[in-house]
Amino acid sequence: MNKKLLLSILLSTLGLMVLVQGCTSPTCQDYMDSMAVCRDKIVSEYGSKVVIEEKDGSKRTRTCKKETGRKDCGLAAYCVKGQASAFATCYQPGSLYKRYQTLVDDLSLSCGPIFAVRQAGKKSYYQCVKAANCDLRKINACQTLLKKEKKSGSSGYIMGFLIFLGLSILLEGLVLFGFLKFTDRMNPKVTLTRALVLSVIVGVISFPAVYFNFLVGMGLSASLLFGLIIIFFYQGAGMPTLVTTIHLIWVSMFFNFMVANQSLGNTSWLYAPKKLRVQVMYHHEKLNTLMEEFDTAQKEAAAARARLKKEKEEAAKKKQQEAKEKKKKEEAKDDDDD
Repeated sequence: MNKKLLLSILLSTLGLMVLVQGCTSPTCQDYMDSMAVCRDKIVSEYGSKVVIEEKDGSKRTRTCKKETGRKDCGLAAYCVKGQASAFATCYQPGSLYKRYQTLVDDLSLSCGPIFAVRQAGKKSYYQCVKAANCDLRKINACQTLLKKEKKSGSSGYIMGFLIFLGLSILLEGLVLFGFLKFTDRMNPKVTLTRALVLSVIVGVISFPAVYFNFLVGMGLSASLLFGLIIIFFYQGAGMPTLVTTIHLIWVSMFFNFMVANQSLGNTSWLYAPKKLRVQVMYHHEKLNTLMEEFDTAQKEAAAARARLKKEKEEAAKKKQQEAKEKKKKEEAKDDDDD
């Protein structure tokens, strides 16, 4: 096998690994992009303007520049420019935005390919959030579309696992042989047959363990591969470490791909997306409570303004009535004097 063919195999394998990663997790970033752009709208709708009291006792809202927003407004406030506003204004974010930001933070920290792909199909949670166009009420209503994590059926399990096992044995055997040929070409132990046999041993023994328990399985798989390379080919630690690292990346990405697309899936692999879904639902419930409190406060404020306006109108009418009566009394007094 010549060098060009080996190099082509290596590059193709690495390209396939990148492709698998790209197919399984682009929507995590999409979640972030769709939700991060909503900050200004949510802050301006549910926050409160920062008011400054002047020396003469008058009050004004604090204006700011977007490029120096935190410097103008302080660390606890945001510089927001409304669509119909000529100037940006400092806003206190309010409890609704803080809860929304906690939701976004949890997604950014915990979102993985399994959660992202399973929640991003047609009529899905992600599509609903994206279509909400930063309307917090619509975003919050999307919680009803969060799908529960379903285990794969037996047929999907068998087919997906066999495909994964076969590809892993073939590709990892070829990658291992290629690395060994380049680094230790004079070693008579380096043959394609031995590399494929080693890959078969690692796959058959450790991959079922990876499926049933990710952490235990990956530890077993990595240690088995690392040790067998040294034993089979009389290698030092450097090259086995590199191959084992590639092996770990490949196995984790391929399993993520299979579980995300529901070809595989058990409690061990679905634990993390389930935990994130529960966290997301909790944040939505809190948002719903805060919205109800916000609506109640708005109604009470509107009622208070209406009462104050009515009281002012009644006071003005009473004052006018008193003025009329006073005028009548004065006119009557003038008539008596005449």
